[in-house]
Amino acid sequence: MNMQNESKPELVAAKTAQAKNLADIDKWTYAHGEWKIGEGKLTQSNNKGITRTFQNINDSDYIAVFKMRLSQTNPEMPGEAKFIYSDADKNEDYRIDFMYGFGVCRVTAGKFQFNTILELVYEKEYLIKISVKDNLLTIYVDGMRIVYNYGFGKRSNGFVGLGSWTASVEFWDIDIRPFQQTKCFIIMPFDEKRNLLYDYVIKPALDKHPTFIFDYKRADEALTVGRISEEITEYINTADVLIADITSTNANVFYELGYAHAKLCKALLLIEEVKGVKLTIPFDIQDFRCHTYIFSKEGFESICEKISSVLTNIAGEN
Repeated sequence: MNMQNESKPELVAAKTAQAKNLADIDKWTYAHGEWKIGEGKLTQSNNKGITRTFQNINDSDYIAVFKMRLSQTNPEMPGEAKFIYSDADKNEDYRIDFMYGFGVCRVTAGKFQFNTILELVYEKEYLIKISVKDNLLTIYVDGMRIVYNYGFGKRSNGFVGLGSWTASVEFWDIDIRPFQQTKCFIIMPFDEKRNLLYDYVIKPALDKHPTFIFDYKRADEALTVGRISEEITEYINTADVLIADITSTNANVFYELGYAHAKLCKALLLIEEVKGVKLTIPFDIQDFRCHTYIFSKEGFESICEKISSVLTNIAGEN
């Protein structure tokens, strides 16, 4: 995209949307193209070239989450949707291009560019999550991390933007908030079945969460050489939320969970449901909600969705 041919934009203040979930929508400014706000969406139908709208979020470290849909309006020109992660009030030198038709996502950082493979389909809804911390950029598409901690050489100036290229695009459910990692500590026995649960359920649920960025750890992943008990209590003391699997009467699990409850730490409890075996929950925690799971492909998929949903509520309260 050759930005040198752009004319100087005439800035026009955007109108306030009636719908919710559009982050400070009244502060969006139109720089290029004819933007429309209505029915909870920010829409651009210009299919002739570059479009851009931007706002100042007043923060250089942030998490941006939004949904988007692109419609191809010129069969001879593959369309693009884009997010400008810095300097959107000036140009598009720091942008992410979601390039339909080419099968890539292109990241531009000043004079540097790189592509990562990403197959996108016209008319399909996508959930985008972008985090910017210091000078590091991370991009998720429908829970899949496609760019991780890319150093773009500067801090964002806080002006972010949305736009398109030769296509019609819709953006909605836009949520832009200051960057914050939610700390999560996982308590469970280190047996084969629980290791599988951790790798194929808990980690994906945390990594692919649609809105939050989780910094998570299990006790056996400690990188220090200190006393294990001190490290575990420190993890619990600093955690925003815990996930505990209480399937077996493991003494370490209940010791750590008891300490967490004493510290009033929010916890999500899991227990395996085995066919033909009576489900037994210890008396002292029977009044806590405990989420059951079945050790199967379908069971893993179901509890993964449940964990993601519950974490949205728990983490959102912090």
